[in-house]
Amino acid sequence: WCSQHGLEYIGHTLEDPLFAQVRTQGNQARVLEQMDRPGADYLGHGVGTKDNPFRILGIKCASSVAHVTGKPRVMVEAFGASGHGHTLADRRLDLNFMAALGVNMVIPHAFYYSFVGLRKTDWPPCEFYHAPFWPWYRKWADYVGRVCLVQTQGHHVSGVAILSPIKTIALNMVRSGQMNHDLIQDRLYAQLSDRLLRLHYDFDYLDESQLERARAEDSMLSFEGSEESYRVIIMPALEVISRFAAEKLLQFFRSGGHIIALGCLPQEADRRGEDARVREIMAEIFAEGDDQWREGRSEKGGRAIFAAEVEDLQGWLAENLGQLLEPDVIVEGDDPQAAEDVICSHRTDGRVHLFFTVNRREHEPVQVTWRGPKDVTGRIEEWDLETGQTRELAPRLDAGRHVVNLRLDGGEAKVLHIDSQAEPSGKGLPVEGRVVHVIELGELWQFEPLAPNVLILDDFRFLARDVQLGEKLGTNLPGQANSYTTQFVVQGRLEGLRLILDDMVPDLPSHVGFLSGRRNIEVLLNGQLLPAPTLSSWMDPYFLEIPLDEHLQVGDNTLQIALISLLEEIPRFFGPAYIIGRFEVEGRVLKPARPAMSGLWNENGYPYYSGIAAYSQKVEIPSKYASGAKLTLELDKVYDCCRVVVNGQEAGVRLWRPWAVDISGLVKAGANEIRVEVANTATNLFDKNPRAAGLAGPARIVIRER
Repeated sequence: WCSQHGLEYIGHTLEDPLFAQVRTQGNQARVLEQMDRPGADYLGHGVGTKDNPFRILGIKCASSVAHVTGKPRVMVEAFGASGHGHTLADRRLDLNFMAALGVNMVIPHAFYYSFVGLRKTDWPPCEFYHAPFWPWYRKWADYVGRVCLVQTQGHHVSGVAILSPIKTIALNMVRSGQMNHDLIQDRLYAQLSDRLLRLHYDFDYLDESQLERARAEDSMLSFEGSEESYRVIIMPALEVISRFAAEKLLQFFRSGGHIIALGCLPQEADRRGEDARVREIMAEIFAEGDDQWREGRSEKGGRAIFAAEVEDLQGWLAENLGQLLEPDVIVEGDDPQAAEDVICSHRTDGRVHLFFTVNRREHEPVQVTWRGPKDVTGRIEEWDLETGQTRELAPRLDAGRHVVNLRLDGGEAKVLHIDSQAEPSGKGLPVEGRVVHVIELGELWQFEPLAPNVLILDDFRFLARDVQLGEKLGTNLPGQANSYTTQFVVQGRLEGLRLILDDMVPDLPSHVGFLSGRRNIEVLLNGQLLPAPTLSSWMDPYFLEIPLDEHLQVGDNTLQIALISLLEEIPRFFGPAYIIGRFEVEGRVLKPARPAMSGLWNENGYPYYSGIAAYSQKVEIPSKYASGAKLTLELDKVYDCCRVVVNGQEAGVRLWRPWAVDISGLVKAGANEIRVEVANTATNLFDKNPRAAGLAGPARIVIRER
């Protein structure tokens, strides 16, 4: 239907561990093959690790289908269920990890037109204006676009395929009427996925139906309509295999291809009367050995290895897979664990080679030595995904491989580009100038929140059928009033305070006579009736607001919200409610805001403020450094991203580390205003979570020679 109507069919299935895939979809690969852009739903923050390798499976399944069938795009519904506290740095880690696994089309979850009521819990975060960093979202969107562009160039390169054991799982998932969740095939499939990446073998998953229609010749397995090919197939504890798939494995082996089997060898076919042929094929491929270890060799150089038990899977693969196929890319380091946490994908059009290289550690930087594929040489550049700029590198050549030293921050990705037909310029890397002076900025900053501060009202005394209040409001006959009462304290003179109500619909019931004009929502402050609520301009256009100044008093204040029924359904109070304005908060006490601050705003009277706030101060720049030198503003810690403005002109936006911005050309001799606008996330407000927000630690201007 989509094809007939000029549409592309996209979507995703359930991407849980393989057991759940088999239980819910049967054959996930065949479902995804029907899509023009196979996809996955990457729920929650975090990447695949040794302890949790299952995070790899959903993305790899979708990208493998695309690679095998020649589809150019791999879609992901990204970031849902990561929570309101999901920073742009968190998103970068998740995105880079997904891209290294093959994603090149991102659908962020989600852009909410309104966050009223339960929508705030609908698998946040929000990508729209409710997110404090929304004014700088274009910079993030450009980054995502560059990542996706890079990962659509040419075709994917691997060399290893893992044959999916879905028929074996289907056979064993129910025992004696009980679900059998602890299957060796499920665990081994996930562990292989992680360990291969740690050894820098990229791979794809392969379904038996795909294997059956593959070409097996010249030691390679390939597919019509695709440029993907494999030299090694790994079978994770397959007990069952179709006779047609087994015949194709034999053809692949005879042509010079390599096969690894772990745990057990298939002894059953998926059709009656074909078990014997499956056993004959396995006996020919794995011709020598015993129940624990078997090997085989074909006349054209194909090798087969079977191991019944493997204690150290990663070590075993390094030794045995390493005999069959060298890694495409080698990543080494003084810290072997750090090198393992770097993963790399390779794409090529034959001439140009692109290597998307990611540090999947969340916070820790890594220093590694990157060695490119053998005999892939030429001009090598590093492509900056943040700016779109490129710079030529000066690698050394070792055993036919380009060798480059890389430093990757936590979650960072770098793209290495090799043009095999372009000669290096021989210029080498530019050398950063010597530091000649450092100006330490003061600890105290002028502080200006760009939106009102907030007090969260989430603790009310509820009184059903509040007769006394109903008598005051004249709503006891007919109908009733339910009341919600809370207190707060005001110290000093405050103005411009407003009450915000969430998910309430003010109404004027259509009664006549003595009941006319009675509202379904009334709010009283210190016993005095407040004006009717109107639509708010704060945070969400469907919030309601009521001004509080008229009856606000210094000291204790009592707020009552009355929800009224005149024989209609009584309104609900979704809560919490908020008081907003220019003040500082300590507990339930509101104080006049101070003009200056040192450190994080959540620790200085703004615990639940989600938004942008400006830190600014004057800095003297000596005349001899005002021109001709390179000046960099370096911030120690930023929670969670920032925009730097110097003398009224934007110097740069930083969404993640390093918190450094070039301010050269914007400074002048003498006094300069440095303004750092910081945005946190929505977790402080919507999760009632006073998480770190703002600037922390020292700031300095580092001056270098040009």
